[in-house]
Amino acid sequence: MNPETRKMLQVQINDMAICDSVFTTLMGEEVEARHDFIEENAKYVLNIDF
Repeated sequence: MNPETRKMLQVQINDMAICDSVFTTLMGEEVEARHDFIEENAKYVLNIDF
């Protein structure tokens, strides 16, 4: 990433259990769980092209 144009934001985790669950769903080996998560939450995306 180009240091001149990148944008870095600090993330603060308030609920580690929820964070762990979402991370496991999105990065884990279970494809069906990831697919289901994306299908259920795609409607909340406002801008997919950052």
